[in-house]
Amino acid sequence: MNCYGLPSNEDKYYQLAHVHRTVLNRLPYSQHGTIADGCAPAWDGHGFDWTTWDRRFGPYLDGSTFRGLPRQNVPLECFYLPLHENWPTPIDKNYNGDTWADRAFSDRYRREQVEATRKIAEHFQQRGWHNTIFQIYLNNKNTFKKKGWSRGSSPWILDEPAHFQDFWALRWFGGLYHEGLAGTSPAVKIMFRCDISRPQWQRDLLDGVLDYTVVGRRFRRY
Repeated sequence: MNCYGLPSNEDKYYQLAHVHRTVLNRLPYSQHGTIADGCAPAWDGHGFDWTTWDRRFGPYLDGSTFRGLPRQNVPLECFYLPLHENWPTPIDKNYNGDTWADRAFSDRYRREQVEATRKIAEHFQQRGWHNTIFQIYLNNKNTFKKKGWSRGSSPWILDEPAHFQDFWALRWFGGLYHEGLAGTSPAVKIMFRCDISRPQWQRDLLDGVLDYTVVGRRFRRY
């Protein structure tokens, strides 16, 4: 069950879903590109401080928060990561305005996206979180900029892409994430997810990049 926020007693909601054999998957960031309080580890440009994040989300990923319930100690089936176009490196001052993603960003931006992905995978391996599908999912849309550029952080429609440049951007970002995951443990299930409502426009752009697709009904027709 996709959601965009939870009350402060979020553990009760995760437990309720667990009892009813479903799972909450909370997107940790907004269209503005801001991270919900505590929903990402602190990043200093070189590494993460996982202390607070692990304390909050670790029990969902090792299953301990479900102790005493039916299917006790079974961890969450899936979990959105905070990686997106505005985290961990802000897009502002790293984006040059180009509509083609492969020409649009600074070297620093590209390097930190790759490095952050690698460090996330390494940390999850150290913690032994092997039973959850961690999803890297780009949800934001440039249509939120209609009422002001700062209202949205994405220069493209990354959720349900509608133009060739949107698919191109998804491919570029997906390539960065796969580069970061190269050489990390395959036991950690980190997947690049896209939600595609117009698969007939996708062509072969996401071949070899897309790991997990949520696709519209036009998939059957085309």
